[in-house]
Amino acid sequence: MMSDNRDLVAPPRLNSLACGFRFGGRARFGVILPSGNIVAEGDLAALLPRDISLHVTRLRLTGSSREQLNAMAEDVETAASLVGDVDPAVVGFHCTAVSTLSEQLERDILARACSASGRRVVATSEAIVSALNALTARTLVLITPYVDHIVKSEVAFLNRHGFDVIDAHGLGIDHPRDMAALPPEDWLALTKEHYAQKTDAYFVSCTAIRSLEVVSLLEEQLGKPVITSNQVMAWHLLRTAGFNDQPHGFGHLLRSSFRGLHDSLVNHLGNEDPQMLLCLHEEHAVAIAHGYAKVTGEPLAVILHSNVGLMHGTMAIFNAWCDRVPVLIYGATGPVDAALRRPWIDWLHTCRDQASMIRNYVKWDDQPASMEAAIESMLRANLIARAEPHGPTYVNFDVSIQEKQHAEAPALPDFSRYRSTVGLVGSGRIGGGVIDRLRAFEPAEILVHDPFLTPETAPEGVCLVDRDALLVQSDVISLHVPLNAQTRGMIGEAELRKMKRDAILVNTSRGGLIDEDALVEVMSEGHLSGVGLDVTETEPLPADHPLRGLDRVVLTPHILGHTIDLYSIMPEVLVENATRLMDGDLPKYTRNLEVEPVWRERLANMQAMSEQIEYSAADEAGVERIARLVRLAARGFNRSLQIRLQTQNVTFGQWIFLRILWQEDGLSQRELSDRAHLTEPTAHTALIRMEELGYIVRRNVEGNKRRLHAFLTAKGWELRELLEPLALEANDIALSSLTKDEQTTLRKALTVMIRNLEEDERRAASRGVRMPPTKGHASS
Repeated sequence: MMSDNRDLVAPPRLNSLACGFRFGGRARFGVILPSGNIVAEGDLAALLPRDISLHVTRLRLTGSSREQLNAMAEDVETAASLVGDVDPAVVGFHCTAVSTLSEQLERDILARACSASGRRVVATSEAIVSALNALTARTLVLITPYVDHIVKSEVAFLNRHGFDVIDAHGLGIDHPRDMAALPPEDWLALTKEHYAQKTDAYFVSCTAIRSLEVVSLLEEQLGKPVITSNQVMAWHLLRTAGFNDQPHGFGHLLRSSFRGLHDSLVNHLGNEDPQMLLCLHEEHAVAIAHGYAKVTGEPLAVILHSNVGLMHGTMAIFNAWCDRVPVLIYGATGPVDAALRRPWIDWLHTCRDQASMIRNYVKWDDQPASMEAAIESMLRANLIARAEPHGPTYVNFDVSIQEKQHAEAPALPDFSRYRSTVGLVGSGRIGGGVIDRLRAFEPAEILVHDPFLTPETAPEGVCLVDRDALLVQSDVISLHVPLNAQTRGMIGEAELRKMKRDAILVNTSRGGLIDEDALVEVMSEGHLSGVGLDVTETEPLPADHPLRGLDRVVLTPHILGHTIDLYSIMPEVLVENATRLMDGDLPKYTRNLEVEPVWRERLANMQAMSEQIEYSAADEAGVERIARLVRLAARGFNRSLQIRLQTQNVTFGQWIFLRILWQEDGLSQRELSDRAHLTEPTAHTALIRMEELGYIVRRNVEGNKRRLHAFLTAKGWELRELLEPLALEANDIALSSLTKDEQTTLRKALTVMIRNLEEDERRAASRGVRMPPTKGHASS
């Protein structure tokens, strides 16, 4: 039934591309084919770009005798005139057997067809010679479906043009329909049967056979270029018409040296934005980019062919490095996965670590393993090259990534997060924490000014600079210094005017660091794109203060640290510090370490008095709670072990982490924190100290450049033989007066107690009662 609302439905918008139609928006190609050929038309259509249309006419040819081949040319004027009516950019006379039969026949056909069509006419024979020359092939294997006399005439043709046919094989098939009946798999097998190590290329000849479908597979398995009659004709038509299109997936002839990357620039972007400038030598290309950067201050991208091109360009790259200019260098390698490499050619052009040739004089290099990673690497290379001090960067593309088929374009990253250089004035505990968090946002660069830091003690990945350089170069500046006589007013009018006009200034330290009158003045003039202040000279800030009237200032009343997370963590930190005190450790963030000896003496006296009181009370009551006895026993174990650990200059906290790493080396800070039941900042502090003592090293693992993992050094492993006997000694002392039966009973009793308490916790959780995040110590 027809809908009553049919007049409200918009007619479909016509889309010639979606319908598969080709109207020759860019060009039209005319082709003259043998009448019995049922393959060439489809092959040529597949090889030509969608905006180039194919227009075909035919001349009678259904056999392979010499008389039939000569007869095809008799009416060439009529066919050429007909195809000339569509105003083609070029016309192709497309029959391998006829065009290679004799030089005189070839010249006669071309001259007559050109005169009749009024267009440039090319023959299959001409395309074959041009293609082999483009591949620099001099020796070849010839595979055909032809009868013997055609094979011989084709070999003679190739010899006349300087090619050595080291093997020629024909199947003796007479009719084009029978030739087309052979599946592509037969041509794959037949060509492989005629493998020749010394050949430069393989030519699977004839326009009427289905060989195009296996060209790429043959090249992969034989390790040499493979051409077919239909492939070379499409290639030659395009080049004759002045087009550089390179259809993907149809053999080495239609690839550039950079294949996927080159294809993207030329075919998909039209070689316009960006446009390629071809150079005669790799050093020339890098030197041009060097000069361009000197004049404009902007990087120019340079493409160097594989390992060979990179070796040729090394001196020019070194010159750019010495001159501190930004240059973006892109390279390519064969498949890193050896299973995907073709024999010979891919092995010659593949390196496991190609960038190692220039790593000493580039700022950064990468070899991305996916299209998404490649986009990010190119973006990062650009930012790093532009960041001070300038220098070349290198990104190497695996050919497998370049030629991977994609159903749709990958999503582009958020470019805005890469544009900022962040400068931190001060890098103590708070500043260091800011640096750790900044890394997740991957800024272009993190600059730090801190007179107390040296290159050896600076956080990993930051650049130490003087204060003026930080003010001039940073997009975002954050202050993290205490307020004292030296820092008061450190950001005055002169310092504010050194900052970029669109810079952002953040102060969460103390208000007195910034001259607020100068800040109001420079911001009123349009300087600085934004200021965030959690602290001010006077708090709370008066209602009529000029800062309140500036629309580019964000003010908070010294409350940025007062978050829900903070209030949930504060009890945990308080309990942790109380636990540390009870266990004989200093509280976190202790500043007056000089009081430690006196404090420890007082603590020992207080503990002795406490124990005396507890035991007296227990004696009076005549009974003791199990929980308290277990706690006292655990504390006794820990103290006994600590006494012994001190002899090896190892703290109890370090013992905890060493024990975990002895069981599983290479854990991250978070994993260690969870297994030790300690807060992550505590773990961070302990790991830094253990690294200073040479017990561990911290480094990134492959595939994760953000998270550090702890690995035991030889010294850390040696400690196991020293410390584990000490723990056993403490254990033996505690159990020295117990019989084996009593020890067995004690273990069973404690195991039951642990299970009972774990079950109690599970029941509480089922009722929605969550255990607060306490962080205690592991026992010995």
